[in-house]
Amino acid sequence: MAILVRNLLASKFATPAIFGLAITLFVGVAIVPTFFSMAETEREIARVEIELERQQKLFPVFVRLLKTSREKSPDLLPLPETTKLSRGKTDQATGMLRDLAAESNLQVETISPDMQTILKGSKFLKVRAVFSGDIEAFRNLLMKLGGVPYLQHIDNLKLQTMEASHQLRYSLTLWLNQE
Repeated sequence: MAILVRNLLASKFATPAIFGLAITLFVGVAIVPTFFSMAETEREIARVEIELERQQKLFPVFVRLLKTSREKSPDLLPLPETTKLSRGKTDQATGMLRDLAAESNLQVETISPDMQTILKGSKFLKVRAVFSGDIEAFRNLLMKLGGVPYLQHIDNLKLQTMEASHQLRYSLTLWLNQE
């Protein structure tokens, strides 16, 4: 075996073969793992870029939510002292509803006091009202109705979609204190 190794080293192909083996070993040990490491790094960069793009798209939503969370909301809805509507002032009640709807950006479809409650001398005046608009405007109307001193309660609340205009229709019955 020693003779074979000596003969191999003495041959003219031995030196280039040793250098070729050394270069192959260097490529196998140093360059190939670096290539795989670079491929993994490129995949990580692509993943981070996608995450960064997602964060950039969500940032305006985050800012809006943060701003909304820092706004101080009212502790309680307005609760005025309860009063009674004078018997002959039903037009005042309907006018008040029209004004509140206009302030809340709602369209008034109908406001009709119930004649039975007017004629029978009831303690309460029943008023049926129908409005149309978006849900935020209706929410504002309900908050403003909470500040009406002669409102006893709201009954029969019904929401309907109007397909032609993509708005909502709100039907409700209000019971107002009256003398």
